[in-house]
Amino acid sequence: MPAALRSLPGVTALLAAGLLAGCGSGPPTATRPVSPGGTSAGGSATAPSVPGPSEVGAGPTVTGAPVTGDAPWPTYGGDGARTGLSRGAPPAGALRPAWTAHVDGAVYGEPLVADGAVLVATEHDTVTALDAATGAVRWSRHLATPVDGASLPCGDIDPSGITSTPAVDPATGTLWVVAFEQAAGGPAHHLVGLDVRTGALTSDRVVDPPGLSPTVEQQRGALLVAGGSVLVAYGGLDGDCGPYKGAVVAAPEAGGAPTAFVVPAAREGGIWSPPGPVAAAGGHVLVTTGNAASRSVYDDANAVLALTLPGPTVTGLYAPADWAQLSAADLDLSSTSPAVLADGRVVAAGKQGVAYLLAGGDLGGVGHQAAVATACAGSGAYGGMAVDGTTVVVPCRNGLRALTVGTGSLTPAWQLATPGPGTPLVAGGKVFDLARSGEVDEVDPATGAVTARATLPPAQTPFPALSGAGARIYAATGSVVTALTGA
Repeated sequence: MPAALRSLPGVTALLAAGLLAGCGSGPPTATRPVSPGGTSAGGSATAPSVPGPSEVGAGPTVTGAPVTGDAPWPTYGGDGARTGLSRGAPPAGALRPAWTAHVDGAVYGEPLVADGAVLVATEHDTVTALDAATGAVRWSRHLATPVDGASLPCGDIDPSGITSTPAVDPATGTLWVVAFEQAAGGPAHHLVGLDVRTGALTSDRVVDPPGLSPTVEQQRGALLVAGGSVLVAYGGLDGDCGPYKGAVVAAPEAGGAPTAFVVPAAREGGIWSPPGPVAAAGGHVLVTTGNAASRSVYDDANAVLALTLPGPTVTGLYAPADWAQLSAADLDLSSTSPAVLADGRVVAAGKQGVAYLLAGGDLGGVGHQAAVATACAGSGAYGGMAVDGTTVVVPCRNGLRALTVGTGSLTPAWQLATPGPGTPLVAGGKVFDLARSGEVDEVDPATGAVTARATLPPAQTPFPALSGAGARIYAATGSVVTALTGA
């Protein structure tokens, strides 16, 4: 982008493909040998060996049977648009646990549901499939040794293993997960494919962004399967140490070298919101960026970016007029992912607590700002939003906030003052939320009144999220997984 345009006090532009730098050759394709073994029903599996950096090659890709029709919650938010809508809900009445199960470490991502199993991944680099009806372990796969948090220059996760929410491709029966691993050549992020039904290892590649150090890049955003690729987003560690940059890596599901978009900032611009990239109309993908280094020449800070595949290539961008002030005050727009309405419009909100309504058309380029509203008075928005028709539910740090989206307006509605809420879930005409305290609320979507409540162990992650399938909702709090039902 010409310097004159980047230096404008506000950036609201549609960009032609190729105007933004940052799409380079992909990261190396180092893999581990693929073996179908290593799983066991009812217990943990033996950890596979981890090769050194010299063991580079294109490992085979083996896919299992499709699970189409039995993947009610295959990705963060239940679908690629991250709407947070479930097909069912617990019966009305008091929420109660149907079962609880323990796994080998903290779960930071959202539980997934596919093939009748609840799939969870831990910071110990272990993936476990729990029977959705009983909580019994179907299979468990320990992938590698996680990274010692004390060995990193900053951060608040120890050990640091699988932090993001995995994604299921129902068409191939593959569970995709990114594990942060301590290998002989140093820490690396591996994209691993597992058979949903058996846990067998089917694929393994390094997916670190090119030219960036894995020790300062955190992979927190949920994975997204789109356009035949798995999209992997990166931001920085807690504390913003080191020369990290925001990035999105696209790894073809069928194998081959990943490609990447790296934010063209001198530093920062993290793409770190827990819901990760969001699928939008026309095959486009939306991400948000955080604060970056520049205070004068625009560098893609605090923006909603529209990406197209293959690439990924940036074809559209929106940034609020006060992007430089947001960067100076560390008020990232990337503390949430964009919310996409059925008509294609987009709602974005960040640490400042301001919500933006964008009229984006086909989202090939995010369009003009249609409205602005204060979503989170006195706090910021963190995690993921839920979309139900023209209502968007925002997880403000000081409680849930409902916004009503009009023709050209955003109107704040009710607010539930529960500190530290997580990403909301909409199911059966109710809103459900898991707070960091472990409190699960069932909320009337018309008034914001709490109609039922359950108390679980505190969530270790600052961004807890529920998933739903059938008449149950699922929660991961620390190393405990709970299935909730009604009275």
